[in-house]
This record gives sequence, structure tokens and C-alpha cells, in this order.
Amino acid sequence: MNTKWAGLCFMALALPLAQANQVSPITKVLQLLSDMQTKIIAEGEAAHTIYVEFAEMCEERSKNLQFEIKTGKGEV
Repeated sequence: MNTKWAGLCFMALALPLAQANQVSPITKVLQLLSDMQTKIIAEGEAAHTIYVEFAEMCEERSKNLQFEIKTGKGEV
């Protein structure tokens, strides 16, 4: 009988400790949103870098075409 009582007391004390280690669903959702925000910001910065390189290439090509048109040396 004492072992049953001791086991029951242990279970009663262990239950709040086990629940304290669990993450609430709201906390988990907030963590997932935070992770997603970090990922989206990183992807946006990478896309912006690619866009800046592309825009510079377009500007350079545009200047070259304008020069070729003005000088009449453009290839057909």
C-alpha cells in the first residue's frame, strides 16, 4: 500500500513538472511566425541583391545601345 501511495505522490508531483516543460501552442505558433519572418526577410534581401545586379546590367546595356545609335556603329 505504501508503494502505491508513494507512486501516486510521485505522479502528482511529476505532472506539473512535465507540463512546465511542454511548449504551449500559442508559443509554438509565435516561434514559427518569427522563424518564417526571418526566412522571408533573408529571401527578400537575396532577391534585392539579384535585382540590383540586373538593373545595373540593364543600365549599362542601355547606355551602350544609346552610344551605338548616336555614333551609327550599331550591329544589325
